[in-house]
Amino acid sequence: MATSSAPTKPQWGPILKRGFTKRCPRCGSRKLFTGWFRLKEHCPRCGMRFERENGAFTGVYLLNFGVVLFLLWALMMVYVALLATSEGEPVDLAPIVAAGVVITIVFPVVFYPLATTIWIALHLGSADLSPAEQEEAEAHRTVPRDELELASS
Repeated sequence: MATSSAPTKPQWGPILKRGFTKRCPRCGSRKLFTGWFRLKEHCPRCGMRFERENGAFTGVYLLNFGVVLFLLWALMMVYVALLATSEGEPVDLAPIVAAGVVITIVFPVVFYPLATTIWIALHLGSADLSPAEQEEAEAHRTVPRDELELASS
C-alpha cells in the first residue's frame, strides 16, 4: 500500500475537538502545560511549535476576553429578567454583583489553558504548518513517525 507524502489539509472537526479538550490540535497529545499558565514550547509528542509567530497568543487574550464579555452579558440578561418578573419588588443585587466579580476575576484565570489550546487549534486549522515548521516539528518529535500517523488517523 503506497502512502502519499503530500501534506493533507487539516480537518476542522478533529482539530477543534482536540483544542476544546486541552490537547495538541495536530496529534492529540496531552500534557502541553508545565504549569497553569506555562505552555511548553513544542508539543511533547509531535514536536509542533505552539507559538508559530511573534504575537501569536494575542488571540488567546481576545478569546478569553470575548468569553468573559459574553458571560457578563448573560448575567445582565438574568438581572433584567429578574427585574421584569419581580412585579415591582426590589431585586437583590448582591448575588448579581458577586457573580460578576467571579466572572471577571476568577473565570479568565480558570479558562486560560483551555483558551490557549482552542486558539492553537484555530491557528492550525486556518494555516497548516509550513515546510520549515514541519521540519522543526520533526526535529522535536518524541514519538516515531509511524506511531504518530497511526494515532492521528
